[in-house]
Amino acid sequence: MEDLMRISLEDLKKYYQTYYHPANAFLVAVGNFTRGEMLARIEKTFAAFLRARPRNRKSPKTPRRQGSAGFP
Repeated sequence: MEDLMRISLEDLKKYYQTYYHPANAFLVAVGNFTRGEMLARIEKTFAAFLRARPRNRKSPKTPRRQGSAGFP
C-alpha cells in the first residue's frame, strides 16, 4: 500500500506508455480449431498490432531479495 500511495499520476502514465503496448501483448487461444484457422483469424484481427514495435524492451529492475532462505 505504501508504494501505491507514493506513485504519482505522471509516474503511472509514463509506466503505461512505456510498457503497455500491443507488441508487448500475448494471446492465448483455447478451443476446437486448427492452427491454420486460428493463425488466419489472428492475422485478420491483429495485423496492425503485429507490425507495431514496442517503445521499450527493457524490463523493470527487480529488487534484490532479502531473507534467510539461502537466496542471494
